[in-house]
Amino acid sequence: MNNSTITLVSGAFSAVSFDFSFDFTLFGAAIQTQASDPPMLSYDFAENQFEMSGGFDIAFDGNTVAVTLGYGSSDDAPGLVISNGVVTTVNAVVATDLSLFGASFQTTGSGLTLQYNRTNEQFTIFGTMELLVGGDVLLTVTLGTDSANAGLLIQDGNLLQIDTVITSSQLRIGPVTWQVEDAGFNWTQDNGNDVFIIFGDFVFQEVFSLNVELGSNPGASDTNSGLIVEDGNVEINNFTVTLQNADVGFLTIQNLTIAYALDTSTGDYNLDLSGAAYFPETDTAVQTTFDFNTTTDAVDEFAMSVQLGGDEQIALGTTGLFVVAASIQVDNPSSINNLEITGSVGLVYGEDVGLAGESAYIMAGNGSVTITKDEFLFSGTVYLGANPTGNTDSNGLPEYNSLIGDGTGSMALDWGDQNYDATFSASLFDGTYQVSADFDFGGTGQDTFLYIKASATVAWPKVVPFIGGTTLASPTFVFDYQGEDEATQEPIGYVAAWIDVDYLVGHSNVGFLIDINDTHVSSPELIGNHTINEISSGTYEPKGSSVYTYSEVFTVPSGANVADFSVQWPQQEGSQSVAFELGEGSSDTVVYQDDYSSSTNPTAMLLASPSGPYANTTLITEISGSSLPGTYTYYLFSSEQFNADELTWRMTYAIPDPTVSVSLPATSNPDTSPSVNVSVNYAVGSGLASQTTVTVFAGTSNQGYAGFKIGSFTPATDSGTQSVTWNLTDLPYDTYYI
Repeated sequence: MNNSTITLVSGAFSAVSFDFSFDFTLFGAAIQTQASDPPMLSYDFAENQFEMSGGFDIAFDGNTVAVTLGYGSSDDAPGLVISNGVVTTVNAVVATDLSLFGASFQTTGSGLTLQYNRTNEQFTIFGTMELLVGGDVLLTVTLGTDSANAGLLIQDGNLLQIDTVITSSQLRIGPVTWQVEDAGFNWTQDNGNDVFIIFGDFVFQEVFSLNVELGSNPGASDTNSGLIVEDGNVEINNFTVTLQNADVGFLTIQNLTIAYALDTSTGDYNLDLSGAAYFPETDTAVQTTFDFNTTTDAVDEFAMSVQLGGDEQIALGTTGLFVVAASIQVDNPSSINNLEITGSVGLVYGEDVGLAGESAYIMAGNGSVTITKDEFLFSGTVYLGANPTGNTDSNGLPEYNSLIGDGTGSMALDWGDQNYDATFSASLFDGTYQVSADFDFGGTGQDTFLYIKASATVAWPKVVPFIGGTTLASPTFVFDYQGEDEATQEPIGYVAAWIDVDYLVGHSNVGFLIDINDTHVSSPELIGNHTINEISSGTYEPKGSSVYTYSEVFTVPSGANVADFSVQWPQQEGSQSVAFELGEGSSDTVVYQDDYSSSTNPTAMLLASPSGPYANTTLITEISGSSLPGTYTYYLFSSEQFNADELTWRMTYAIPDPTVSVSLPATSNPDTSPSVNVSVNYAVGSGLASQTTVTVFAGTSNQGYAGFKIGSFTPATDSGTQSVTWNLTDLPYDTYYI
């Protein structure tokens, strides 16, 4: 102790103070005085308390923090107060750089505040500091604003927590800027080592502006582990972040993996991206590759590995449209909000249907496209009744024969508002209609629709009186496609046109209607006010919108492995198809004719119709399988109504011949064993085991079934191996055949 001061006023002590230099323990924490700023202990007689100011170091868990008691040089309030033998106040300022577990920090502003919380018996440190990596500030953190929410806690000389909030707006770690959304910086232990963890929510601005969530548990498997700061270094070598989903209009970038790797030869970081483009409507994931340019710090290439054709299609959301071919490039690939895909594309609408005896899509299009996060813009050639030729054009897009017609058109699909606009100008049905109109479409699979109502130029067929054989402009035109008939796989719809005709005695609406399958307008139907009013009100039901269903129940007996179901109707009218199901209409698993190729248990196929007068009025289905026996319902679907008594139903089936073979164990010559086991391999039709008897004979002639019976059994299963014991006692010596 030295530099003591005693102050007397009017013969009474008014103050006593002295500085000192020694180590001591305060509330479990090791305190070391500072030679450059030794603490000063004084007694305040007015307040009846000891007061301490000056500097000392507080040590805990191998770390040392230099503090200054009091509130700084501009305030002489004491830092440590002892009253009645009890420490009542500890206030100190940390205003110097500090090192914690090898990590370097520097304080900002007036520094950190250290206080003692008597209630919790803890030292608390709060305020703002900066983490230094390589001498540069990586991030700024806040350890709370007062003792109640302090981020650094010390109790009994041990560190309890370092829990901070990252207040920096962004971090620069490796080649990517991490924009801070809600993040923290904590002390924890990883395999016994003291480390810091960077965790929370961030945005990778240069990589699609995607959100990244880092957990606070290093090595955790259920979340992305936080970034580790150990010995003052941020460990991001071989660090991987996986982002689950990022929506880009009609597709989702799924499981996007962002991997950092340190190039030890240069000290630079490489960043690799991989993931899949997921199309939810077709439940298809396409492998996607990205290239991150570390010079420009941006994604400069985004490519999807996809081969289209055949059944490979990509759904455009819930529009009912599918991409069947594409040649595209991606602009602004580093930003989802500004990403733009341009190029040429081939589209089809819905599933292919049987139109006028040909396989065709009700609508298809080839042209140029611009795709953004918000919309899909298409312009080019539009085909109605698009029958694929199997060829492609110079852009690799499919070519079509237009069974209904073609022209030019455009589409605008707004993903956000689910608003789909389309327009086209085309010549339809062998030039019968010249139409320029907006139109509506939507739905998926068989439940699609396409509706056009507009003015058109119409070449009137002769069935229409007075104006038949002429071409007139501005009549009302309606094209109404209502989807695919599930039973017949044919389109349901019609096309109609009408006009108000002045007669000598008045005027009336008159027009004509054709079935959508009548692509050559060979059977126009004259319509008047009644049908026109139904069409206008939306109550008209076109041909094919009603399907008549007939059925018959068959029982396939035990043992059968093949069965043929057939149905014959009285005359060739309309369209027909068949289906079957196991049970009497109660299984809810009807296998339709169009799905026979995918049926596996049993397998199914449509047989060629018989030649002769019934070739076009008979459909035969053959089913086969090892577990075939049972009850089946066979269905006929028809667009025409028949008298059920005029339908002829038949079933034939086949039961395979049983097979049997025998074998004997090796024997000596001569063999004097009293008996021998004959091994019998057998197979009978499914379910026939209990009705089967296998009999084993032995004889000397080796032909026919001559000889004598040595044993028999009823099989336990439809196929297998079973032994029969042959008693050889008193058997004459000879050569025997079994």
